[in-house]
Amino acid sequence: MKNALLVTALALPLALSCGADLSVPVESGGVQRRISLRAPVEGAGSLEILAFRRGDGVLASRESLSDGETALSVGTGRDYTLYLFANAPEGLLDGILYEKDLAKRTLSLEDDDPAEPVLMGTASLSAGGSDSPLSFSLGRYLTKVTVGSVSVRWLDEWDYSPGCTISRIALMSAMGTIPLAGGPSSEGSWYNCGAVDTSLPEGVAEKLVLSSPVTVTSSSPVPLNVSFYAMPNPLDGDGWGLPWSPRRTRVALELTIDGVPNWYPVDLPAMECGCEYRVSSIVITGPGSAAPDEKIERSKIELEIEVKPWDTESLTIEFE
Repeated sequence: MKNALLVTALALPLALSCGADLSVPVESGGVQRRISLRAPVEGAGSLEILAFRRGDGVLASRESLSDGETALSVGTGRDYTLYLFANAPEGLLDGILYEKDLAKRTLSLEDDDPAEPVLMGTASLSAGGSDSPLSFSLGRYLTKVTVGSVSVRWLDEWDYSPGCTISRIALMSAMGTIPLAGGPSSEGSWYNCGAVDTSLPEGVAEKLVLSSPVTVTSSSPVPLNVSFYAMPNPLDGDGWGLPWSPRRTRVALELTIDGVPNWYPVDLPAMECGCEYRVSSIVITGPGSAAPDEKIERSKIELEIEVKPWDTESLTIEFE
């Protein structure tokens, strides 16, 4: 009898036409139960599964599911918590001996590629021989911030020229790390703290800063539709300026108006894994601030912020 193992992956770039059989013998009550997984392994990238004993959290087995057959060695008479990782950087899972170690191990922004994201999901395995389907819900660690259209509409008291240039857009106070388990944390690496860092590491700069000048006029909105990526930031406090301390993430636009740089920082809510924060219909109506982390009057900018889950795809895996 075949049952369905449903894996829901947030924006998982799967090549659904590419299939591979994964045979995972699981010992249950002294009897080996052969579980045949059918998954598009090539499209999903590397897959690793870790089985921790329920109760003491000891790692019982860690196996790669990249291709071919593998044996998940678990003992009889125990229950297990399974962690399935997709596209984990090489060495990230090495040395983990207990389930609690996952909360101490961090994934960095520079090692998480939006095109082939690191994904994680959990499931419970009973050694009692239940035929109930295993269900993994694979989710991203990354968050996505998209800037939509931008236009200018100067209020009467501002005698500016009708056109200006968007010089830079940056994510400010961006979180750079996240624990592998336990949820987002404000402890770890931060980027663009109070000012745009000009020496961001490779693999980080392109996720946090766009420096391609774009001309904006009052005639019509300019559809940018550019995206930035960071680790989730659970903070939503209104800290501003220096000295810098951990605070909410902001997306800041730098406009050059009549030769003078003006910054327009936009507050983002507390950021969660696998969510997209779309800032759209941005209308600049007055002068900005001198720095990207300096507060401006809300009346100088109009905008809309939409929060939604990242695109999802479903994958069904059968076992028997």
